[in-house]
Amino acid sequence: MKATSNNPVLESAVRQPLGVVQSGGCSGVVGPAQPWLVGAALLCLSVLSSGCLPAGPSPHQIELEKQIGQLSYDNEMLGRKLAERDTAAEALRARLAEALDLPVDIHSRLFTVRRLEIASLTGGADYDGQPGDDGVTVYLTPRDRYGDPVKAAGEIEVFLYDLTKPGDPRELGHYVINEFGELSKVWHSGWMTNHYTIKCEWPPGVLPPTSREVQVRATFLDWLTGEKHVATQLVEVDLLAPGQPPE
Repeated sequence: MKATSNNPVLESAVRQPLGVVQSGGCSGVVGPAQPWLVGAALLCLSVLSSGCLPAGPSPHQIELEKQIGQLSYDNEMLGRKLAERDTAAEALRARLAEALDLPVDIHSRLFTVRRLEIASLTGGADYDGQPGDDGVTVYLTPRDRYGDPVKAAGEIEVFLYDLTKPGDPRELGHYVINEFGELSKVWHSGWMTNHYTIKCEWPPGVLPPTSREVQVRATFLDWLTGEKHVATQLVEVDLLAPGQPPE
């Protein structure tokens, strides 16, 4: 197929012998034409005739760029809010220390929570007496800088995940205790026993785990210091065998 163009000057330049260019009614010899000049002219004619100009970004790419920009902005705003919260908390601690005539760094001298521990007794639990576990009982122990248990007040959150699909954990349940009355009820203290006990039953309508391993992720927000402590652990649960009806 022969390429055509609406540019008469360009077509005239290509048709002329090497070194001769015509424009309108004038012509002149400008010296030997270079092969690359003719090649460039032919390339221009091909592009103009086919209309194959470089394409811009697709709507999908534009949308992805918008989402990336929004996520970056949200992340920056969250960082600022966290920094503002930490600054406000430090200012409140300083005001409290001043009002009580205490050292500004009084919280660092107290037996406060420094880490959260998930006790080894944590694991699957049978709450109804039927075959198969109905959830996980989680034993949490806040500990101070010396590793001793601390009966601290705060908010407890527990997440359970089914890890059957690698890289795609499925949430089995989310449990929150943030009322002081409820918190005091789940604390157990005795000989070799100092921990919070949280019974995490599978929520209604949620498919139980398909793997014996369940991941426990627990957080403790200390109301005294405002610090959040996190602990994770894999535990085992007993599953109801396929086709095995409850007793």
